[in-house]
Amino acid sequence: MFEDIIVPFSEERLTSHVQRYPCSCIPSAIEIILKQLGKVDSDYYELQDYWRNKCDGSFHDFEGKVLYGLTFKHLFGRERGPNFPLDALFRTISDELAQQRFVVVSLSAPGGGWHMFVIHSQIGAEFVAAAKTDSANWIVSNVKSQVRQMGGTDILVYTIKP
Repeated sequence: MFEDIIVPFSEERLTSHVQRYPCSCIPSAIEIILKQLGKVDSDYYELQDYWRNKCDGSFHDFEGKVLYGLTFKHLFGRERGPNFPLDALFRTISDELAQQRFVVVSLSAPGGGWHMFVIHSQIGAEFVAAAKTDSANWIVSNVKSQVRQMGGTDILVYTIKP
């Protein structure tokens, strides 16, 4: 029923990346994508250094931004709950992966708050995502399950200019 989709993702590039500030997970996730796509060097931290510890930021801060040929779009920025369109969200993520594009997703973090992850694969019915916490890799293999428990979430997608 579900097709496995693996977007080429370098564990080495993820490992060499660092989230520099406690509240810079949004720009950190975008930097991970830029590094994965070879758009920037491994020592690129311009987005995090500009953002620093902006704890009131959101995906909306990157809506329509063009960075190194990628144009970002914030999707599903609506209230979580029983009326959240989970099927449409999951279909959108699957479609993005099928187009060989990563998806940034907001997931609840242990102890409260949120952390941003880069979805890079669909294995069976589940999505697999990666993030950084300081210099440690954080892999989540049950993204759909977590999103269902949260009652929905928003995502950040991108298009690439030819």
